[in-house]
Amino acid sequence: MKKLATSLTAGLLAAGFGLGAQAAPLTGGVTVVEVTADLEGLEVSGAPVGSATVEVNEAGNPVFGFPITGGDIDPASLAGMIMHDGSGLSLTNESGITVSLTNFVIDTAASMIMGMVTVSDGTDDTMIADAHIFDFDVSSLSSIDMLFDTEDPMLSLTLSSFAGDALEGFFGANLTGAEIGLAATAPVIGEAVPLPGAAVFFATGLAAYAARRRLAA
Repeated sequence: MKKLATSLTAGLLAAGFGLGAQAAPLTGGVTVVEVTADLEGLEVSGAPVGSATVEVNEAGNPVFGFPITGGDIDPASLAGMIMHDGSGLSLTNESGITVSLTNFVIDTAASMIMGMVTVSDGTDDTMIADAHIFDFDVSSLSSIDMLFDTEDPMLSLTLSSFAGDALEGFFGANLTGAEIGLAATAPVIGEAVPLPGAAVFFATGLAAYAARRRLAA
């Protein structure tokens, strides 16, 4: 993976995706989330919504896949949005209340994930658009490569204070700051740059990471 990331970085920089490059449009790809929270212990079940997929990994954890439907990223600053319209996941507790988290938007500059939150008790639906649901910290990773390794997601997603407070009654506890899962994202750049994965987002970061490793060696 490190050799692949290094070659992708070199290619992207050679193609002009360095400082001063304009935002790159996204046309596809996928973001995966391995749910590490003890849903069974919380007496909550999860299921995919819309175009999302789910499979169980060797550790017995559900791994959800959310197709990337759009957005763009500035390769110089890494700021931008990764959109996942039409997919999400639903959580249902023992009381029959369902919380659906859909239309995720990853805000790379703010290090957070927003989305639509819909709470249904079987009679009425309460919806909150553009809700701040998860937080993440890229600096917690030992290697930038981990950000786009969808075979082994490692970026910790924690429940935001807003979501923790809003869903306290649903979970039976305030889970603000608790890890919900591990994520990785692999966007596809527009037709002009048919390169795999999220490497374009992190080209500058990968180059800096490699430079630091060389200095430390």
